[in-house]
Amino acid sequence: MTKKRCGIYIRVSTQMQVEEGYSYEEQKEILIKRAEHEGYDIYQIYADAGISAKNVKDRPEMQRLIKDIEKKNIDIVLAWNLKRTFRNLKDLLEVFEAMRINDCYFHFEKDGIVDPNTSSGKIHAQILGMVAEIERDGISEAVSMGMEARAKQGLYNGGTPPYGYKLVRDGTQKRNASKLEIDQTEAAVVREIFEMYLEGSGYKH
Repeated sequence: MTKKRCGIYIRVSTQMQVEEGYSYEEQKEILIKRAEHEGYDIYQIYADAGISAKNVKDRPEMQRLIKDIEKKNIDIVLAWNLKRTFRNLKDLLEVFEAMRINDCYFHFEKDGIVDPNTSSGKIHAQILGMVAEIERDGISEAVSMGMEARAKQGLYNGGTPPYGYKLVRDGTQKRNASKLEIDQTEAAVVREIFEMYLEGSGYKH
């Protein structure tokens, strides 16, 4: 009997490692063992590391996976769970349709088999997809509120400090308590630039 061919899809974010404690290597090891246990032949491993699950178009490995599904190179997609694979219900349904046409289905480590070729599979996927999208929206709102609160406290929300400032952390505080302070050396350059502009020496005036 011919073994089923599976593609292993892995998407890991830093947040996922915090919440669920599974790194890329740990996920990979568990999913490979799952494939061996089920008697699947592993066709390819597709890994989008540190990429948001907000949509599939910005995930190169997900795009490669979809192409292999359309080429009928894969019978099953092994992944961790649905909410970590999709955060957008529309994307989920589009990928599901491609899988249905090409007689392929999902086998999630946490959610079990979700088959787009069956009515129960479609319903199961839509319920999980809606929950994932609602969760994504909730996270987005929480992040926005958190950033606004930090800004009101005079704290810095991350990224490269603008020229003329430096990031200062109190050794007794956590990293997220960092603030911006004026870098006197760079500030002198900034002031000179403004003075030159006022004198008509700027690039445009």
